[in-house]
Amino acid sequence: MNQSQTTSRLRYSVFYFLVYGFMAYIIVFFPLHCMRLGFGNLQTALILSAGTLMTTLGSPAMLRAAHYHVSARSLLIWSSFFSLFAFAALNLCSSFWSISSLWCLCLFAHRGSAALIDAQAIRDGHKHKQDSSKQSSFEASRLWGSLGFVVFAFLVGLLADIGGQKFTFFAGLSMLLGLASWSLVASKSLRPHPASFDFETSSSESFFSKSTYRRRFSILLLISFLVWASHAPMYVYFSIYLSALGWTNSQTSLAWNIGVISEIAVFLLFARIQARYTLEGILKLSAALTALRWLTLYFFHNFYVILFSQVFHAFSFGTSYLSSVKLVFEILPDDKRDRGQGMLIMIGIGLGSLVGRLIFGFIAEGISLASDMNELFIGAALCSALAYFLAELFARKPTP
Repeated sequence: MNQSQTTSRLRYSVFYFLVYGFMAYIIVFFPLHCMRLGFGNLQTALILSAGTLMTTLGSPAMLRAAHYHVSARSLLIWSSFFSLFAFAALNLCSSFWSISSLWCLCLFAHRGSAALIDAQAIRDGHKHKQDSSKQSSFEASRLWGSLGFVVFAFLVGLLADIGGQKFTFFAGLSMLLGLASWSLVASKSLRPHPASFDFETSSSESFFSKSTYRRRFSILLLISFLVWASHAPMYVYFSIYLSALGWTNSQTSLAWNIGVISEIAVFLLFARIQARYTLEGILKLSAALTALRWLTLYFFHNFYVILFSQVFHAFSFGTSYLSSVKLVFEILPDDKRDRGQGMLIMIGIGLGSLVGRLIFGFIAEGISLASDMNELFIGAALCSALAYFLAELFARKPTP
């Protein structure tokens, strides 16, 4: 690895550490913040769903703006600071509409600025990788994102138990301040209008014009949609559910961190796993173990069983995410891979999460006690089971 690649990896590593540190606030602590403000189950789900929608729209909007209208460097700086100021204003509000509006603005700018780096990091990692049995630069950099989540969730959970829930807000603010500062330094290395932001291809064909990859890519998108939809009860109500069971902030952070530590292990070992098994097989196993994870949470309330179930995050997110991203590169021709990655994020993480949160939010409105939120996981298991059957269909490669 030359000096340029080392510098690039370090830059991306710091970026992912801060981005996923803030993600810990979004997933672990923001639902608890909504609960403290007195919002109901449906209101909390609606706020998080609106945030997911803005996250989904933020990525393509910023990428398109960077390609056609504004320098990516300027856009990165302005969007990073905008998300910081929108988040800071949250501390001054308590009404449903003001919290919803500011949360949407914050996540739109935050996800949009992150997308400017994501596209370049994935392509650079794919370009620099020479040995399929070794970890790519993207996987190594993304690993620091998982570490950022673990460090943030652990320290903030511990300090919140000591100093109160208000501390979590200022911890989230510090992550966004770090990202804004990072953008001032790292934006100099960002290409003004990178080729990886190519929304138009050299071919006049539509994106789905080739039947050779249209069917498989469509199934992959549907699998991603279902898997992410199944995560909705986890990302919206898991922290609230554990709090209702009497768990402290530190214990809740521990549960989330076990999942992320398992994810880190997968990121470290994935190159070896991929060398032994097909990506299609890994995708099938991921969907099956995701269903098992949700069934475990549905049937068991025991402290240690719930902690153990978090190990399955290595598969429900780790191997599922990595295999899907790599399958896009395997299925699609080169001039459609970047848009394919964008569609995978939009349909899976975006639309799947949004629809899942809305559906499970309406279901949760009929659950009177937060300690009964585990009932939502039976629906999540059904979504994952359907994803498994589609993964089985996906694994049947078309004959030439």
